[in-house]
Amino acid sequence: MDEPPRKDHIIAAAKNFLGTSDFQLDHYNAKPVSDKIVGFMGKHLLVTVTVWVEGKKQDILFFVKMLPTSESHRSFLAELRYFQKEIAFYEVFEPIMTSLLPSEHPLPIPSCYFTVGGRSGDAGPPAKSEDTEMIILEDVSKKGYVIRDKMIPLDLEHARIVMRTIARFHAASFLMKSNSPSARRPDNANYMDEVFLPAKEMFLTKERTSSGYQWAMATAKTTSSAVAGFWPEHFGSDEKKEEIRQRVKECWGKLFQITQPSEKYFNVLCHGDVWVNNIMFRDNAMSGKEKKPVDALLVDLQLIRFAPVAIDLLLFLHTSTTRKFRQDNLNELLEEYHKQLGNIVGKKELDELMSLEKLKESMSELGLFGKVIATGYLPFILNIEEVDPFLKAGSQEPPDFMTFALRDRGEKVLANAKASEHYKVRLMEAYQEILEHLKLWK
Repeated sequence: MDEPPRKDHIIAAAKNFLGTSDFQLDHYNAKPVSDKIVGFMGKHLLVTVTVWVEGKKQDILFFVKMLPTSESHRSFLAELRYFQKEIAFYEVFEPIMTSLLPSEHPLPIPSCYFTVGGRSGDAGPPAKSEDTEMIILEDVSKKGYVIRDKMIPLDLEHARIVMRTIARFHAASFLMKSNSPSARRPDNANYMDEVFLPAKEMFLTKERTSSGYQWAMATAKTTSSAVAGFWPEHFGSDEKKEEIRQRVKECWGKLFQITQPSEKYFNVLCHGDVWVNNIMFRDNAMSGKEKKPVDALLVDLQLIRFAPVAIDLLLFLHTSTTRKFRQDNLNELLEEYHKQLGNIVGKKELDELMSLEKLKESMSELGLFGKVIATGYLPFILNIEEVDPFLKAGSQEPPDFMTFALRDRGEKVLANAKASEHYKVRLMEAYQEILEHLKLWK
């Protein structure tokens, strides 16, 4: 670790945590969350802060997110405003959302106790800035919240919990809408201009110079290469590979539009990145009984976007469950989501803005998003360290996304598939689904 969190930042976070400045800092220790790569978008630290309060020693546990030190990696994050978006969420949206939600349905996120940097301008701080962007959050693992194995698709019990959790997150947008003068509008497509501008889409855009666009185009190449390797008898020729690449590129073009605010479907502040590693589950703690999930939190709010609710639901379902699971359980899960929304917003008010039928219609019409995003996400989020030397175990720095992602990774996909049956099944399923959509599946 090059620079631990500064002492004055730790003191400020402790003050916010304790709700008082009447304490003394004894010391604090910072260590990496894990000796494995836990994400591409920053350094993650666990910080234990020991303070004296009214003559008693007390430990406070924080989860700290900091920028990586690589200059190119920092530039990538600055371009897409990842840290600025999460800071904007906690500084702008979270207070409003919390004030609107009933106390029995709190916002399902970790508490934030301190942020620094990234709150103004389009660019992040210089690469060697002393006041680097940083977010200090509660360590919810101490409350029993854990992340499940990313390789294992969720079962129905866990998926129900997630659908209710996403509904709690989205509910605040419905309540925000009804408390705004804009509520009298026939649609809410331009509502972003007044309230949700910090959630403007920065990653999945059609701007050819953007890193997000370049990643999507590299993903199209990866898809065609991997498909050729999985099914060489059907897709192994150069002609077929090029056809798949071009057709998948066209799909990404449609996806760039889908992620924008809709004039047809109700838009909400979406989490933007709901997959297994960004969901922390808490099981019941009753002795003598089988553990079952009872609650979940959503973490990592760096990809918030203002878009139809289907965007969050499709991303979650296509990255965290199997195709057969979705075929068997989609209607039940959508009903679970809509019911939870109605419990918070009010059934009458919800049906005026988004009936269950309208929700199901949006999931069908925008379904391409889930199919395409799976081909982009799964090769990265299910990657195996032993297969790719670029993912160095023990490193405190995340891999530079620009170097890691903006290339044809077809060979790596096939190597991962050879090393893991779970990976192979998930990737082949995702590729088959997009090929069927394109009417190229044999």
